[in-house]
Amino acid sequence: MLVSAEISWTPHNSDDVVYINPFYGFDRFTQVSREPIFGGPLAPLGISFASPSLGNHLSELNSFNTQAAGIAMGYQAFWDNHRRNLVIEIAGLKDNTRNLFKDDGNGTDAVALSVQLQQAYGQRVQFQLDAFVAYLEGRDNGSGARAEILVQF
Repeated sequence: MLVSAEISWTPHNSDDVVYINPFYGFDRFTQVSREPIFGGPLAPLGISFASPSLGNHLSELNSFNTQAAGIAMGYQAFWDNHRRNLVIEIAGLKDNTRNLFKDDGNGTDAVALSVQLQQAYGQRVQFQLDAFVAYLEGRDNGSGARAEILVQF
């Protein structure tokens, strides 16, 4: 079973959004079969867990954990009549939820800082730039960036 909460609010005199999305997985939860391109069950909780939908390129933090606890906290700022927005997010993942405050030595705990910038052009074109840095316990740390141009018909 996966228990999650999505908490958000708008700061006073602003259209921006602040969010805090904690989750806790019990007893090796699983989901209905899903392609990795669509992301795992944690994908809706934050950009650090969401798949960029590019082949086998996965999210910054593992979205398919089966027994974990974590959180995604972020700020989304809007400009130019909501045609441009910036998301800055920090997210963390702790495996083996039986010992949340103890290092279990599994090497799968992780923390990431992710940034996403989106800009609309005209009615059908959107430019998106993503960047991240991640600390991955027991593995090489990760970092990367990507740019995308989306045309909607």
